[in-house]
Amino acid sequence: MRRSAAHDSVARISGLLALACLGAIGCGPTGEPDQTAADSQADDQPFISDSSSFRQIAVGASHTCALTWRGEAWCWGSNGYGQLGIGSADHQAHRSAERAAPHLVLQSIAAGRAHTCGLDTAGAAWCWGHNENGQIGAEGPDAQCRTPDGTEPCRPAPARVGGGRSFVAIAVGSTFSCGLDGAGTAWCWGGNRFQQHSVLGTRDPGTCSETVAGEGGGEEASFPCGARSPVQVAGAPRLVAIRSGWTHSCGLGADGSAYCWGSNQHGELGSGGAGRIDGAVRVAGAPALVSVEPGSRHTCGLARDGAIWCWGSNESGALGVDSTAESCASDSGGGAPLRRVPCALRPVRVQSTTYFRFLETGPLLSCALDRDGAAHCWPSRDARGNLTGRRPEPYAMGRPLVSISTGYVTCGLDRNGIAVCRGWNDGGQLGAGLTTRHSDTAVVVVRSSAPSP
Repeated sequence: MRRSAAHDSVARISGLLALACLGAIGCGPTGEPDQTAADSQADDQPFISDSSSFRQIAVGASHTCALTWRGEAWCWGSNGYGQLGIGSADHQAHRSAERAAPHLVLQSIAAGRAHTCGLDTAGAAWCWGHNENGQIGAEGPDAQCRTPDGTEPCRPAPARVGGGRSFVAIAVGSTFSCGLDGAGTAWCWGGNRFQQHSVLGTRDPGTCSETVAGEGGGEEASFPCGARSPVQVAGAPRLVAIRSGWTHSCGLGADGSAYCWGSNQHGELGSGGAGRIDGAVRVAGAPALVSVEPGSRHTCGLARDGAIWCWGSNESGALGVDSTAESCASDSGGGAPLRRVPCALRPVRVQSTTYFRFLETGPLLSCALDRDGAAHCWPSRDARGNLTGRRPEPYAMGRPLVSISTGYVTCGLDRNGIAVCRGWNDGGQLGAGLTTRHSDTAVVVVRSSAPSP
């Protein structure tokens, strides 16, 4: 019997996912590092799909993308820098999913603050969106996207990352991107500076300087330059998984050990101290993990026994514990004096007795799925945004989920590959065609009927 092109695409992607997970802890239904390998419950709820249903979802700051089993990317939300990958940039709210990167068949996708990256079936990395810091990683001239203050470099259409490397995993931060090659080597590119911290995990791109304000006037300050093509992360061993947060990244070794690099102002690298580290460092005191998830100023990991451990800033309750014994100096920027905020320099166990099987962190929430696919998130806030709870609490998503992703909106996939989202919608990031600014009820993502570019 003759197989369809869609069938062949699905077969190629499934094979690549299997190869990418050799030697790793396992592979889950979303194509990401398996967070349920220790839980046989995953076999009791098979992922039912056809080739057009979603198998992976990735939430950025104000946009979201999802990937079908056919390798098609669909994106929705804000598109000011072309982060939706539809070939153009605009300041309209794209309130339903639109076909992105239509000429590519992708095996994975990741969304950042205002750019997106994906891997094709050959392992080549493609990125699109904001490129002020070189986070697209591609050669050639940029387009100029309009902003309230003028224009900034961007790539509204997918551009291939330079260097000629193939990757088995891709991760995206605020102004940088990272990839993991088949040998387990971590590479990053883009912006390499966050308040004097080396975000890319290396000083290889060199040292830049600029004049900053001082008591006696202007004075020279040095900081790591960025990189417009992949540079190797220093100090990282062979890794089997890679993830990026706002200004730092982490990876897993085959034995479940975690390594992190990037900003460490609040101890988010888990090294036992705070302050600049130019390279990867092993997380101190963490148990064997099945996943590690960098957030904005904190990091969390899911242990093999279903417990969650977190480290970094606890100022907003991100660690899932009522209090911490340590404090870190926090720089609010703008020349404001440093202030002390609660933090944990080593992993602390999240205060919950629930067995979790999937974990995701974001700038507002961290969320985990229990055995039944129910979401639990922290911290909790009231309608005015006031902090009301620091421990994981049930977070209604309307149905059991097999994966979850969170940013300024929280989205998940059910076992049929249906995407649901709840949260902010000022840029259309709910993807449900709604004009409301916010929804506390999870709504189903719909696809645009407009023809693909």
